[in-house]
Amino acid sequence: MHDLHREILYDRIPPRRRARLHLRIGTRVEVGYGIRARELAAELAVHFVHGQDLPRAVQYLRYAAEQAVARSGHREAVELLRQALRLLGSLPESAKRAEHELAQS
Repeated sequence: MHDLHREILYDRIPPRRRARLHLRIGTRVEVGYGIRARELAAELAVHFVHGQDLPRAVQYLRYAAEQAVARSGHREAVELLRQALRLLGSLPESAKRAEHELAQS
C-alpha cells in the first residue's frame, strides 16, 4: 500500500478508535513476544504512546533508548528519554511513577 493511501486511511479512523487499536496491537505484540518484547521496544513504544498506556509507553521508550545507546545512537536515545520524561510528567503521583523516574535518572 502506498504511504499516502495508508496515511489517508489512518486519518479517517476516529481518534478514540485509533487509540484502542494501537493499545490492542501493542498488547498483542508484547504478549506474543513475551520476554523478547524488549527487542521491539521502539515499535511497542509507538503503540503504547498512541494507545495512551503511558506507563508502558515510558517503559518501552526507556528500552528503546538503551538500544539506541548500544548502537551509538546517543541523540536518538536523548530524544527518546525526553519523550519518556514528558509522559512521566502527565502521570499521577504513584509508586510506579517514582519507579519510572528513578529508572530514567
